[in-house]
Amino acid sequence: MFNGLALVTAPGRVMTPRAASEQLVATACARLAGRSARVADVGTGSGAIAIAIANACLNVEIWATDISHSAVALARANVRRHRLEDRVFVRHGDLLTPIAGPST
Repeated sequence: MFNGLALVTAPGRVMTPRAASEQLVATACARLAGRSARVADVGTGSGAIAIAIANACLNVEIWATDISHSAVALARANVRRHRLEDRVFVRHGDLLTPIAGPST
């Protein structure tokens, strides 16, 4: 369980979410305070932080990236599990490179 959410994990292949990261989620949600926003979760691993923020902040769109194909597959599975595909987008890539910029 992470932030009250059941997630699939892959210890030894993808970083397992830690309780200490729940403070990051709480801080992010407090800063967002109901506003609409686009958030980047770089190095998403299992997608735990992205999913927890999206679950708590209904006006937020999350773009999650990871360089690991295993992490991307696991994060996508967790996003589907929590039915957040309309707001959490998981991409394979290094840092922010695969994240779409604002429309022009």
